[in-house]
Amino acid sequence: MSGLIRFRGALCALLLLCPLGARAAGWSCVRTPHFTLYSASAPDSVLRLARGLERMADLVARRGLGSTAKMRTRIVIVAFPDRRSFQPHLPLDDGKRRDLAGYVMHTPAGHWIGYAEYDPRGCLVAHHEYLHTLVADAFEHVPLCLNEGLAEYFSTF
Repeated sequence: MSGLIRFRGALCALLLLCPLGARAAGWSCVRTPHFTLYSASAPDSVLRLARGLERMADLVARRGLGSTAKMRTRIVIVAFPDRRSFQPHLPLDDGKRRDLAGYVMHTPAGHWIGYAEYDPRGCLVAHHEYLHTLVADAFEHVPLCLNEGLAEYFSTF
């Protein structure tokens, strides 16, 4: 539970930084119709990732998984720049931090994705975790193998 609280605390800090000068703090914020993406990378890199995620969202929606409606569930993505900043936000498993490249949390306020931007798989992880949000919205409860299979399949687009 403390990982959830820390993640939300970091996210609240980032939400405050975005409109008040994220560049001064070293973070960039990009908003698109589906996503709000926070990253310490160069602004053009963050924009490129956000556009790639939007293309994927449109492709998946045209295939019948996802929403084409104007009102959509907001997805907030935080790209952690290094292991030191990501480690405290990783989920706990029997009191130990799990070693993950990314994860998604489904909340009533929307979906929250955190991933290790420093990991070479980072961009793919962001796409993979995004697919988990679509599966959660479309099916609510599915077997883990189907959930992971769909996320892997669509994230390779």
